[in-house]
Amino acid sequence: MSLRALLLPLLAASLHAEDITWQLQYDAKSLPAAPWATTGTPKATIEAEGLRLTDDDKAFANFRAAWKPIADEEIIVEVVAKVFSTTGSQKNKTSASLWPWRDGAPVSVLVSDGRHQEGLVLFANQAASHTDRFIPMDTTNRFHTYRLVIRGTDMEMWVDGEKKVAGQGAFWKPSRENVHGFKVDGFISGVFGYEIPVVVKKEWANYPSGSTGYNGLLFVLDMSNIERRPLRDRDTKLLNGREGNNEDRTLSEYLTESSWEFAQEKTHGLITGIS
Repeated sequence: MSLRALLLPLLAASLHAEDITWQLQYDAKSLPAAPWATTGTPKATIEAEGLRLTDDDKAFANFRAAWKPIADEEIIVEVVAKVFSTTGSQKNKTSASLWPWRDGAPVSVLVSDGRHQEGLVLFANQAASHTDRFIPMDTTNRFHTYRLVIRGTDMEMWVDGEKKVAGQGAFWKPSRENVHGFKVDGFISGVFGYEIPVVVKKEWANYPSGSTGYNGLLFVLDMSNIERRPLRDRDTKLLNGREGNNEDRTLSEYLTESSWEFAQEKTHGLITGIS
């Protein structure tokens, strides 16, 4: 895989290039140096087209740089990249799988403002966020310019100057500094193998509060007696072409139709009266 240029976090009031104040830049004319730091030992070389990264082992390595976010300011991350080829980490599994953290993810760019973190993951057949946004495309045919525009917890995704994902609520994932205590923004899914957002619907306000409401209950589940049961031929699939008629955008989604089977009732528990 090849990464020609990384132009990392900038703060701006608009998307016009002349209005952008870049806090960090990398032009790929030489190996990253200060303020860029190295984690592990990245396999990186400088070629005519730019910086080439090769990830062919299990070791974890990257380049990173610190920056200072400004409250309520827009964050823009831009990278120019081309994916050459990718392979999965397991036999007969490709990196175009639904499970990039298991089967191998090619190029990844991560940005954090100290509260939340997200970024860009490039597969051979799509560009995606680290969690739940996807842009079907060929990332191997040439260099493409990818841009993330972050405002609060929203994160737009642009490709070659065209907005592909509106990204409402896409910048939700808590940064590592915020994952502690009992404030739950996400949970680790044993099914999907990654962090799933916890969303409290407004409808919860219609239920009793206090020790007699749902917020006063504690459920104890024996996971060995719980099994996921997807509907026949309805397990997780990538569906393309989900945009409406006359919409000037490309929309895809992963859709799952599933239920859960609970066995051995006495192995589960319910504790009430918690306030």
